[in-house]
Amino acid sequence: MTYSVQNTDGSRTINVAASQVNSSFSVALVGRNVSGYGQYFVQNSIRHLENFASTSAPSDSVLLTGQIWYDKNESVMRVYDGSGWRRMSPTVSATAPTGGVASGTTYYDTRDDKLKIHNGTAFVEASYAGEINNQYSSESSIGSPTKYGTRLRTLYIPDDTGAYRAVLALMYVSDGTGTAGFTNGETVMAIFSDHATFTVNQNVSVRVEELGDVALYNEFNDATDGIGTSIKPGMNLRKKYAGTAVALANVATFADKANAIYVGGSTYNANTIFRSGSTALIPDTTDSVTIGNASQRFSTLFIDTIQIGDASSNAAQYIKKAGANVVLDIGESAAPIDNMYVSNITLANGGGISGLNVESFGTSGAPIDQAFISNVASGTFHLTSAGLYGNIVNSGGSTVLNPADGVVAQETTAQTLTNKTLGTTLAANNTQTIGNATTGFATVYASTFDGVKAELTGTSNIAVINGTSATFSGNVGGTYFNGIATQAQYADMAEIYSSDVEYEAGTVIKIGGDKEITQTLAHADVDVFGVISSNPAYLMNSEAQGQPVALAGRVPVKVVGKIAKGERLVSSDVPGVAWGVADEDVDIKAIIGRSLEDKEDGDEGVIEAVIGVK
Repeated sequence: MTYSVQNTDGSRTINVAASQVNSSFSVALVGRNVSGYGQYFVQNSIRHLENFASTSAPSDSVLLTGQIWYDKNESVMRVYDGSGWRRMSPTVSATAPTGGVASGTTYYDTRDDKLKIHNGTAFVEASYAGEINNQYSSESSIGSPTKYGTRLRTLYIPDDTGAYRAVLALMYVSDGTGTAGFTNGETVMAIFSDHATFTVNQNVSVRVEELGDVALYNEFNDATDGIGTSIKPGMNLRKKYAGTAVALANVATFADKANAIYVGGSTYNANTIFRSGSTALIPDTTDSVTIGNASQRFSTLFIDTIQIGDASSNAAQYIKKAGANVVLDIGESAAPIDNMYVSNITLANGGGISGLNVESFGTSGAPIDQAFISNVASGTFHLTSAGLYGNIVNSGGSTVLNPADGVVAQETTAQTLTNKTLGTTLAANNTQTIGNATTGFATVYASTFDGVKAELTGTSNIAVINGTSATFSGNVGGTYFNGIATQAQYADMAEIYSSDVEYEAGTVIKIGGDKEITQTLAHADVDVFGVISSNPAYLMNSEAQGQPVALAGRVPVKVVGKIAKGERLVSSDVPGVAWGVADEDVDIKAIIGRSLEDKEDGDEGVIEAVIGVK
């Protein structure tokens, strides 16, 4: 009998004949009925334990992918990958390994204490500060680079004596077509040095980590674009950045002294700059400094005193916080002030807005739109459709006028205002109008309307509102109303009750809930109370907070199911909705009212019903 076995992934089948030992592999494959087979099993176990440890790789005629061998020569584990024995653990050495090296092989370089990995061509650093990738190869605007990004490198720059100076370089990396002049696809953006100033040696290459000696002298020597051949302590920027960046040595966040300041491409002497502190902010000469300009103005200026002109010539004008007279004009005739809010206005001659017969607000051609006055001495107001205009003048009267003195009609001629009357007396009946047909007063407040013929008429202190054929609409407020009610627009009597939520008109409610009323929830609820009204004809408790509940009369009601005209209505098991109980014997207390119309469908809807009829 022959044994037929397969490797783990099933890619290979090995046959072992009976009474035979297959020695093609690093371990013996024992067939059926082999004499002394125990020797082979023990030998195989030892080889498994030691992972075929030897100074040379297993020399068997057949090697299996995944087979492990401990290389005693280099003290590393190796694995057979189908083509060779590859290292399983990194080498720690000052030199890169050469044997069994493939893409992915790593070693720790003791020269610079960095982990390096083989990329299929050479060993490169496993990581570094910065990022370089190939995802921008489709960006034609930057030259379609396959290596693009930035990184930090240590450069060993030879000085003019031949000594190497270690510096940190910020590198721009791009191998695209638009990066002509780059060395190895990189260019230096800035160098950070802690050495005293030194000069770059043009005859010796710069030593670059992992790249070796690189000719970078042109990166320094370019007159318009380079770093410069003199490397100073601190940060050294490329000359091409001069228009967008300032050398660190010329930037001061704090300085005891400053000879000049560079702003917006211009240099200014420090003594020409306004400054804060013990020294006043004084220009070098009169009229030599402008704050802001016509198109770029300061939004807010906080100041106690503004002086215009030379005080020594008595020609100065001032706007002051307090103290001296203010003689400066505010605005001018061609450019007046749009709005001015003041507590008091006093004129230069001692008069003011309250002065006698000398001040005006507006003119007949340009009247004041609105005037709000708490107290005015007896005088004459001139009114037009535009409002109040003209002079507040002393008419010779002695009566003090205030807003409680009554309503002033709009007139084209001057009307004298006296205490609580419009004019003195009317010339004749029906000659005076308050308002007109198109411009009426919104509200009239009065204690008594004494019989006047017009639309407010009557005798013996009994008024008839719109006693003519005209139809009255709107609201009438008063203390007492004597009369007979002949009709109402709506048909139910309601009262305000507080509800736990805001219910729609037609909702069937009962007493209960968090407040006074809530919607019904069950069939034939004996606590039913009424229906939410939309337009009650008579509303009781109208000033209370809540909703109107129709207690009697005709009102829309939310219902469900088919209902016949005249059918009694009770609450259903749908919240806030009624239904009909044609022949059902229910408690009379559960009856809401009776339907005034037929409903043929079984859905929810709204019907007209009379409430309070059992």
